Amino acid sequence: MGSYPVTEVWQHGEFLTYDLMQRRITQPLDFLVAPPRVYLYRSTAGIFINNNTATPIPWSLSQRDTDDMWAATSPTVIKPKTPGWYIGSVSMSWHNAASVNTGERIIYVAKNNGTDPNLMYHKFPANSTAGKFQNTGDIPIFGYFNGINDYCEVVALQTNGTASTMAVFNSEGGKTSFDLRWFAQ
Repeated sequence: MGSYPVTEVWQHGEFLTYDLMQRRITQPLDFLVAPPRVYLYRSTAGIFINNNTATPIPWSLSQRDTDDMWAATSPTVIKPKTPGWYIGSVSMSWHNAASVNTGERIIYVAKNNGTDPNLMYHKFPANSTAGKFQNTGDIPIFGYFNGINDYCEVVALQTNGTASTMAVFNSEGGKTSFDLRWFAQ
């Protein structure tokens, strides 16, 4: 479990040395300037999502992870270790192949395998032009994590009405990424 800087109380008449002042002031400021944060993205050219199948997104790389929230051994799970409120965003880029340019595209952030309310749910129609990319843009998320056993996963779903699959890419101007950072206690 991550932790906040220790909150210290100055006693009346206490003699404060330079080192003591540095520790009591800079540690909390350093935490606030660089709070726990993770930024994940897909660097490989796609995963396939079957029709009406909720699919957690396996992240391939972490550009920033200051609190060990993500591990390549569990690539779909993001587990904040410092308790508190978190803000962030998720973005998904969909490729509309000729056979899957109908139906809806759904992306959501499931907390604790869906046993808690989702942190975000976004639904939009497919781009009817086959062969084109469609990007959700950055969709905001907000939620509380207890720092012990709370975790989340980004889940994608598509409903094209057929048994075919569709790909989620990180190319041609689109991105598939997840950004989450600590906001408040």
